[in-house]
Amino acid sequence: MADGVRPTVATVFGVLNAIFGGLGALGILSALASFSNGAPVYGLLQAANAAAAGLLLYAGILLLTNKKNALSMTQLAALASIALTAVLVVYLIATMGIVGVIASILVVILGGVYPLLLFLLLLKSEPVKSFYNSQS
Repeated sequence: MADGVRPTVATVFGVLNAIFGGLGALGILSALASFSNGAPVYGLLQAANAAAAGLLLYAGILLLTNKKNALSMTQLAALASIALTAVLVVYLIATMGIVGVIASILVVILGGVYPLLLFLLLLKSEPVKSFYNSQS
């Protein structure tokens, strides 16, 4: 942007990334519980999701501090979230059958909608791209 003011959509998603990423990183507690309850595959999936949430938190901080690599980190976090959502859906269906299908619907809503919104509203926005490309 010519006036050097961060676009509002970047501020909104920066705050949301920080909130969702921070909450999602707490999923490491779920991973630890899964490991201790004898579900190592599910524990690994939860640990990977917590790591992706950590990326989302970091991307939010980069967006709010106007760093040049904020958009690439946001894109990486969104892609990781979508990939892990797909893996989790396959795992749930394979291990739980019809109950897994029902659970997968919730997983897709929670794990897939927000990353898609990131792509559509933030990463494809020309004012956002030009603002972050002009940062040092």
